[in-house]
Amino acid sequence: MPSGSPSVSSARPELLAPAGDFEALRAAVANGADAVYFGLDDFNARHRAENFTLESLAETMRFLHTHGV
Repeated sequence: MPSGSPSVSSARPELLAPAGDFEALRAAVANGADAVYFGLDDFNARHRAENFTLESLAETMRFLHTHGV
């Protein structure tokens, strides 16, 4: 490789997907997402978006961890 060239990595890029609700979260996981991001009650920049609730967080995280996400 010529000097000064950026190194080429053979690492697989991470697939990060948004999840506005549990259905979208399940779809992201089923279609190979390595990680997902979502809003939580008042902890979301998009207040009009559907959000996950604080009460559903434990179940949501259990689902993600069970599926390796």
